Amino acid sequence: MHDIYHQVKTDGLVPLLRHLNSRSDPQEVVTVLVAALELVRLRGVFAEQRKAFAEIYLRPGDRQLSKRELLLQGENSG
Repeated sequence: MHDIYHQVKTDGLVPLLRHLNSRSDPQEVVTVLVAALELVRLRGVFAEQRKAFAEIYLRPGDRQLSKRELLLQGENSG
């Protein structure tokens, strides 16, 4: 969860589907997707999609998440 959060904070805009398609392990795809959804729930990132079946982009949210918060959420989800 920390990795994807850091990437969004650094890059500003991360194409989620492209990021998921670069993974070869199905478990890793699910893990990244669940982490992205949790970050959206925490408002650390926002997800946006301009039209149906288009790329989903993650961008920085309106809440700054601490390393401690990211670690605690990661422990609770797995």
